[in-house]
Amino acid sequence: MVKGTNLIDRIDTIRANSVSEKEFEQTWGESLDRKVKKSMDRWEELLAQAKETIKVNNH
Repeated sequence: MVKGTNLIDRIDTIRANSVSEKEFEQTWGESLDRKVKKSMDRWEELLAQAKETIKVNNH
């Protein structure tokens, strides 16, 4: 889980150096937390697809 921790640390760093929560939401139409969750959900989906492709191609 080291890579996951590094990603979370990176996200936290970006948050700290980013616009305010209010500015983010006004710009993107959703909260930063929601945007991060959607991005992480999409990443997990793509990772699962890649793992399945590798599994199918190796058999």
